[in-house]
Amino acid sequence: MQGGNLQIGRALALNRARTACFEDSSWDDRLEKLVKLTQRTSLIIDLTGTDATPARIKSYTRQRLQACGIAPNLPRGNPPSYESKAFLKPDDDRLDAAYLVALHFGPRGPGEFSEVEADLGQALDKRLEVYGRYCSDLYPLKDQHHRAPRLGFEDYVVLIQGIKAKVIALHVCRDCKGCQPYSTLQTVTPSCPFCNRMKLDMGMARSEVERRLQQHRSCRHQHLAARHCA
Repeated sequence: MQGGNLQIGRALALNRARTACFEDSSWDDRLEKLVKLTQRTSLIIDLTGTDATPARIKSYTRQRLQACGIAPNLPRGNPPSYESKAFLKPDDDRLDAAYLVALHFGPRGPGEFSEVEADLGQALDKRLEVYGRYCSDLYPLKDQHHRAPRLGFEDYVVLIQGIKAKVIALHVCRDCKGCQPYSTLQTVTPSCPFCNRMKLDMGMARSEVERRLQQHRSCRHQHLAARHCA
């Protein structure tokens, strides 16, 4: 699922190890965090670059989840894809995606100035940190069984892949200047989710400001004309 050929710092499996999965122990810590967000074997292998077999990864996943007291729930069916026309179609999805993009790329956004993670370990650390920040900022009560994050970790990974593949584009609203990601497969740029959510009507607001300015100028000209005649 991950674009590019990042293989630096990959997770190399230990042979016949009972208490550790990888040669580098930091990967064991990453795996424990990762399996809490996704249990999709193919994605775990892709993000870690591991040489472990899918069967071993599934075994590691079950072990880590059991140690954390979490019941395994291995996903079935097709994973999210930026090649789906339904990806990021709802306004609320694009709102959350905009926040994830801002956290991931920073104020400069994606492009030649964005940071490139050449090391698989550092790349995964960043994704875990960004997604954790997204959850804590927008869904602080999710651990109390309130509203779950609208976009899952897999959606976030696919979002970044889609931007790098230039299938997911970023559009700046000419009214509120908010930047939203959207799928170019939808052929038509969707309406701004920021304006829709906050019920902004910047066009009407600008028209009202312009009307008041014109009224002020007219009154001022009339006042000056009256003084001149006097």
